[in-house]
Amino acid sequence: MTGNPKPIPRSLLIFGASGRIGGSAASHIRQVSPQTRLRLATSSEKKAQRLQAQFPGCEVVVANYLDVTTLIPAFKDMEGIFIVTPDFLDERQAMFNVVAAARHAATLLHMVRLTGDPPGVHSEESVPLHLREFDGGTAVQHLRARKLLDSSGLPVTYINIAAYYMADFLKLFGIGLASKHTLFVPYDRIMAFLDSRDVGEVAACLLLSSNQRHLGKTYQLDNGVDLMRFCDVARLMSEVLGVPIAYNDSPEDFMRECAAMPAYQQRQDGLRYALRYYEWEREAETLWRRSDILEALTGHKGRTLRQWLEEHRDRLLGTSLPVTPVASLSK
Repeated sequence: MTGNPKPIPRSLLIFGASGRIGGSAASHIRQVSPQTRLRLATSSEKKAQRLQAQFPGCEVVVANYLDVTTLIPAFKDMEGIFIVTPDFLDERQAMFNVVAAARHAATLLHMVRLTGDPPGVHSEESVPLHLREFDGGTAVQHLRARKLLDSSGLPVTYINIAAYYMADFLKLFGIGLASKHTLFVPYDRIMAFLDSRDVGEVAACLLLSSNQRHLGKTYQLDNGVDLMRFCDVARLMSEVLGVPIAYNDSPEDFMRECAAMPAYQQRQDGLRYALRYYEWEREAETLWRRSDILEALTGHKGRTLRQWLEEHRDRLLGTSLPVTPVASLSK
């Protein structure tokens, strides 16, 4: 792609601004480009009040992906948009509404869309049938979104999370850390890792860039440092947290530990679906890798898993008491 530089949007709409990714994008934009008009979107009136207090001087709107009548005023006069969506959203309807709102506004110069698929997976046909049959599951929702956005002709850049968010260790994979000093993750497999705050900064840098070569591209994002099996994550945790952390890769034990988690109570078969997804990731583990794309886009290296564990040590252990580091257990 050659020719004139991409105009830098003078107004930006950030979805998910009440979360760590969207919030990080908004914070970075305010820091490096305070003249940019910033509109922050959330689906919750309660979160909107907190956002207004967190980002004084920014416009805050309540918008729902599934209600185009809320999207049209949110998109009005916006030249750049960051799209991040929740799991199990009806992506076909959501992105149909996004495209309609973008066309109605007729001001869009650049959209950045977040996805989360294994590297190299570009269509639903690439996903095993037993995962496709779980309608709306994470294995297919972003692929559906991408298909619709690609056919729209809108100027889109995709950030694909080719890694696990480190914050998962505070939620799904942190279920046994404090109580049992055990990391429960099924199927010991290779994975890259990424801090969600770095994702938001990447989105901000793309939107504020004048490089038109970003349009139509997909960037497979990881932190450029950490690529390891979960048994090695447990060893690293033992070093950083100061207590021995065991590793348990049993699917049955994972299901038992996580059975009461709210994230999986919405669907009876949610945990079984998760296990099938993890199996698929294990089969594709040669696709995960380190890259320098985060540093290329932001100008700095991503936060490492060790740094993240040090920052969140007390929350992971469920205590604010000091701990004494144990001897290194790394290979």
